[in-house]
Amino acid sequence: FGIAFDAIKSSKEVLTFAIDSHHPSDNTERMHLGAEYVYKDSGSIRAGYKLRLRSRKDENGKSVSLAVEDQEGVSLGLGYKTRLNDTEMNFDYAFTNFGRLQQTHRVTFGLSF
Repeated sequence: FGIAFDAIKSSKEVLTFAIDSHHPSDNTERMHLGAEYVYKDSGSIRAGYKLRLRSRKDENGKSVSLAVEDQEGVSLGLGYKTRLNDTEMNFDYAFTNFGRLQQTHRVTFGLSF
């Protein structure tokens, strides 16, 4: 379940905030928070945060509170999109700290025609 809304929306820029939750049947609940700023439909800056929600139990095994834990920390990203004739090109870069996997860099290059 999730929701997103545009805090700023004009012909030149859009600022979107999003939040969603994930309830897998075989793992703990997670919550994702994010924001994206897009300028002139070409340049974008993104940030996100992943949280893990765990229930704390008392000595009898009864859930007494909810603990919020850092799952991956802050993720950051940049994007650029341009058009050349009938082809749209995009480039995206993302950085995430995956704990055991340490710092992860992702690069995407795409073409749409």
